[in-house]
Amino acid sequence: MNFIKTLLGIFVIAIMMQACGESYCDDSAVGRQIRRMEGTITAVDTFDSTFAVEWQGEDLIHYNVTTFKVPEGMDFYKGTDMVDILDINIGDPVTIEYYIDGSGNPQMVRMDIGQ
Repeated sequence: MNFIKTLLGIFVIAIMMQACGESYCDDSAVGRQIRRMEGTITAVDTFDSTFAVEWQGEDLIHYNVTTFKVPEGMDFYKGTDMVDILDINIGDPVTIEYYIDGSGNPQMVRMDIGQ
């Protein structure tokens, strides 16, 4: 009898986990498609911890600008040196790995700054 109750409990928990929406259960980069962007920093806002990156579109003619919020505690590398947002300058070439969250916003996972 206890075995049946245990199985029933596991089944109910599994159903609840399935019913839980993606935005509530998985708000990290795990399981998401990681994208890669190469571009140039066009704006830095150290107060809001955001910066804008200009990158060339898929048509190789037009340029797009995407704004990223720096995640808490994220480290950046400029060459081999670890730097923070105060060391990011307009015109710096960057390579960013990111994913699109459930709200359609880009969420940065990694950023390397060129020299």
